[in-house]
Amino acid sequence: MGGSSKVTLEPKMVDISKWPVRKVMRLPDWCFGDRWPISLHVLTSIGAWQFDIAGLGCGDVFVLWDLWIYGGSEVADQEHLRLTMGQALPATMAENSVNEDLLPDFGRAVGVRRVIGVWVPCYLRFPLLRMPIALNGRRVILEVEPDSIGQRKVWCGMVVSELPKEVPEWVLSGSDRSLL
Repeated sequence: MGGSSKVTLEPKMVDISKWPVRKVMRLPDWCFGDRWPISLHVLTSIGAWQFDIAGLGCGDVFVLWDLWIYGGSEVADQEHLRLTMGQALPATMAENSVNEDLLPDFGRAVGVRRVIGVWVPCYLRFPLLRMPIALNGRRVILEVEPDSIGQRKVWCGMVVSELPKEVPEWVLSGSDRSLL
């Protein structure tokens, strides 16, 4: 009985990069790998639109897992914010109006735009969204309408991941063949 030899069993991986997004989204959560936060925040001012843009992009398609919105103020009032996707930080509402909404069916319609109305102070959390979003090289932008009362902090946080490009073969060869 000679020396021992180590055997490393690496799982055979299957390329799923050409799968439609709808099919990839049927995979278990752990297949999506690392998740990371995106944080956007503005300090509102009277009469001026405020914007912030994410520091990094997320590839062509990313998965939005959680969304948080926080509005801080000493005086209760309503804020309107909008999450869009764009290439650069807009300077005006008109510049941002050409950008596509991040969550097109979320919020309420105000003309041709959709806004999320929140009463501040507030803390909103939308957990377990598991929503694929086609970013196509753009970055997330937070837009907050001009304030009529004074300065407030508005913060938006997200947890995101990329779509998996490959998965272990055994994930697809188990008893649930509906993924194939």
